Amino acid sequence: MEKNRNRKNEVFNHYVLEKMIYGDEESLAHVYLGVCKNTGTKLAFKFSAKEFNDKFFKKEAEILSKLNHNNILKPVFSELEGSEIFFASPFIEFEENIHSIGDYIQEKGQLDVQTAVEITKQTLEALIYAHSKGVIHRDIKPNNILITKENSGIRVYLTDFNLAKDEDSNSIRSVSTMGGGSSMYQSPEQENGDSKHIDQKTDVYSLGLTLNVMLTGKKKWQYDPRKIRDDVPNELAELVLDSLKDYNERLPTAKEFLERLKQVRLPKYSAKVKEKIDSTEKSIYALLEENRHSTLSSETIDGIQQRMDSLDDELREFGEKYVPARELQEKLSSRNLFDEKTMKDFCSEYDKKYANSKTIPDELKERAGEYLDALQSWKPVKKWLKT
Repeated sequence: MEKNRNRKNEVFNHYVLEKMIYGDEESLAHVYLGVCKNTGTKLAFKFSAKEFNDKFFKKEAEILSKLNHNNILKPVFSELEGSEIFFASPFIEFEENIHSIGDYIQEKGQLDVQTAVEITKQTLEALIYAHSKGVIHRDIKPNNILITKENSGIRVYLTDFNLAKDEDSNSIRSVSTMGGGSSMYQSPEQENGDSKHIDQKTDVYSLGLTLNVMLTGKKKWQYDPRKIRDDVPNELAELVLDSLKDYNERLPTAKEFLERLKQVRLPKYSAKVKEKIDSTEKSIYALLEENRHSTLSSETIDGIQQRMDSLDDELREFGEKYVPARELQEKLSSRNLFDEKTMKDFCSEYDKKYANSKTIPDELKERAGEYLDALQSWKPVKKWLKT
């Protein structure tokens, strides 16, 4: 049968292939979502789509057999003989139709700094392990870094070792064999065909470029991320640029990359969270200013309550979309930080002390800010907002 065919609705090992996740007529591999007819379990089936690619599937299987790490995706089962060559791996999904960093950037643009750093840290952990086993990935790029939500955070899986160099066997597959499909993320030594310098620095370069794309949303390494956005710390920008230098000047290992990344002082809050909190704070102060010459009405009390509820909802939505925090979402849903009694007590105090004030005293601003402080300092929220 034709390897490059559409396999939708075909059955392999009791799994029905429901849709293609990745691939086209030019691709060397096609990836399908497979659903078990008996249990409903989902797996990702990766098929060789070209005859000459079969041997590289077998080489990839050999390499993966020596790797066992929480951030490296491994097959559940595979078929490496006969006319159909494939791997079946866990189905990884962040949101509907978003499986990889590449999908995320295409759908939503640049990532917040904290999330980009966390993804890079986990990818580096996978690379440090692979390098210790003599394996150079050689094809680090956004589409080969899968992401999913797990507990109160994000989980990363490095995948596609199809181009990997196994130093134990000295086997290298030329990128030109693939038609240059990953050339955008190749290191200079790869582009120049310098096989003697295909080592850890190759993966460092490609991951540095991937991190830069996560921060900027732009697929060109020449962009200093600080020129694209103002919330990228200098230490992080310098680290990115150091990873993209020429071979002799570049960061030497993934381990050093990770050590420096851990030392970066990140913003306390992501820009998106800070913007939402600041906006709510300003609107509350504006409501107080409007009513400084009169007793606060029930409408004003309701207005403040609505703003607090809106912030609550927005932060939960933010957490769900960008920084998964199941514990935070559950606790914010079950506990109302801005209950009616607390709000009425505050308004009563305002009436007694400040109803005739021409301006809002600092003391009152601090009192109003306590609602926001409660949200920001509450332990699960604080853990979520900080690094």
